[in-house]
Amino acid sequence: MRDPLHAIDTSQEAVAARLNLVMEAFDDSPTRFASRIGVTPQVVANWRASQFVSREGAVAILRTYGVSIDWLLVGLEHKLEGDARIKIQEARAKRLKRSA
Repeated sequence: MRDPLHAIDTSQEAVAARLNLVMEAFDDSPTRFASRIGVTPQVVANWRASQFVSREGAVAILRTYGVSIDWLLVGLEHKLEGDARIKIQEARAKRLKRSA
């Protein structure tokens, strides 16, 4: 089994990819995503363009989608649980299918 600490990736691209995956998994556009977590679409665009997701934003994503902050900001897969884990896995499977 791979050590989960080796999966850590806090790069701008990785955080943006995980944000995009959350939106995809829950069938939300960036505008709907922003509305559901209580921020403006511009805030979401800024998060996707840079690594910085505010603490308040990360907590709002956790509360709304059940997505672990450890997974969202750092990439620790073992911290992704429950319905969020299932939806993220399904979204990844759909991506793989589309790219095959």
